[in-house]
Amino acid sequence: MPDYKPREKNVIREILQDHFSLFEESYDTQYSKKYGKYRIIHIKESVEKFIECGDYSKGIARIKCTNHDCKYEYFRPFSCKSWYLCPSCNQKRLLLFSEHLSENVLLKLPHRQFVFTLPKLLRVYFKYD
Repeated sequence: MPDYKPREKNVIREILQDHFSLFEESYDTQYSKKYGKYRIIHIKESVEKFIECGDYSKGIARIKCTNHDCKYEYFRPFSCKSWYLCPSCNQKRLLLFSEHLSENVLLKLPHRQFVFTLPKLLRVYFKYD
């Protein structure tokens, strides 16, 4: 029988579920001049994805061990895959991005950086020597 692990309470999710509609209604009057009239569309999409993140009723993947003797399986809810708003998805994406940088982009060399600073009054004495 697959394991079912109910989602833990998330304070951010509760706040957004309870108060985002008030923010959405007041966006045009209070924030649209400073941040843009159409930004609320993207904010609303991100918040809706975050609220549905990890909800078993919105879709799951069944993960099963490939070992024929094991037969272990469990359900994993779909994630929102968003940056910044969702703490778990953001952390996962940052780890994957840093792994990509270290494996594929940066050279396999030991990197060191030394920065020496001098007070401005002493820089004249070190300018030529």
